[in-house]
Amino acid sequence: MKSIANYQSLLSGISGLLETARHRSARAVNVILTATYWEIGRRIVRCEQRGRDRAGYGEELIDRLAVDLSKRFGRGFTERNLRNMRQFYQFWPKLYMPKKEIQHSTGAGSLIQGKWHAVSAELAWTHYRRLLAIEDEKARKFYEEEAVRGGWAA
Repeated sequence: MKSIANYQSLLSGISGLLETARHRSARAVNVILTATYWEIGRRIVRCEQRGRDRAGYGEELIDRLAVDLSKRFGRGFTERNLRNMRQFYQFWPKLYMPKKEIQHSTGAGSLIQGKWHAVSAELAWTHYRRLLAIEDEKARKFYEEEAVRGGWAA
């Protein structure tokens, strides 16, 4: 009977290890994707729009980017999604900061080719997309804090 108990203990330990690894892997992917979408938004705002909130050329640019990126990478790069990425950067311009502006590591590690550190990597892209729909800045901040504090799943 001892071998059955040992087996159950081994199975339980390995199962826990695999569940933890899967959770951490999914979390790492979410952090990297969120940082990447923020960077896409930053590039649209900073480079193509020259830092302005809106630019007539920006809409044409987004339409063209949507076509080209969709051809190259498939789903996920519609005009709407690119506009969401632009708005994501505009609403949270300091979510990710250049390494030189961060005094210490935040625990999330460097992102986007080692160039950025996450200031807050608590939420996934799906959370931010939902928060983008909230027009009132105070309400958006409240729900963001609640999501982080409550550990809401994406």
